Amino acid sequence: MRRLLIAFALLASSAFGQCQFTGTLTAAGAGSNFDNRNTACTQFQWNYIATSDVNSSILISLQGAPDNAGTPGTFSDLVSYNAANPNGALGNQLVLFRGVSSQWLRVMVYSIAGSAPSVSFTTNGQNLSPRQPVAQSWEAVTHVWSGTNPETFSFTGVTASSLCLTSAASLTAFRTNVFSGYISSVSTDTVTLSFANPPTAGALVNVACFQ
Repeated sequence: MRRLLIAFALLASSAFGQCQFTGTLTAAGAGSNFDNRNTACTQFQWNYIATSDVNSSILISLQGAPDNAGTPGTFSDLVSYNAANPNGALGNQLVLFRGVSSQWLRVMVYSIAGSAPSVSFTTNGQNLSPRQPVAQSWEAVTHVWSGTNPETFSFTGVTASSLCLTSAASLTAFRTNVFSGYISSVSTDTVTLSFANPPTAGALVNVACFQ
């Protein structure tokens, strides 16, 4: 139970790191596009810094766009629930968004002026919506562990960016802590499984990957 509580605490502390992009802009124009199709984050904390010592004015926005055959459609300003967007305030600003359905995001500077115009930003998001990532699916296999620790085995379709989880195929083994396996690495068509407390060779292990 203590391990579970620690795990949930770590997940909560890192929740807004699920969708993060940063940048610095020194002139009017758009920043790089952020692909939100698979992460599907719906809540965002957008922090931008435009100090008054080098900036005299700014108009800046966080924008979203739908997907159009793998590329962004038309971007528009997102609606914040705590501040204006676009925003013209100088200094250190925090703008919050929720219910975002955009599959692409970017920062747009409409205008910026000053002795050395510069604005830096950090955008963090999390997924709290039933909206599912597009073109994704779970694939699962039951693997017979050979006794080699760690062990790399074939899992067709996975890539280095796949999210993989593992558990004991036997509920009894899982409950009695006979199983303490974890995914140590994932690469193209292969998964590496490691054990801190290995069972005997021949144990059945479930591995599921989010493609």
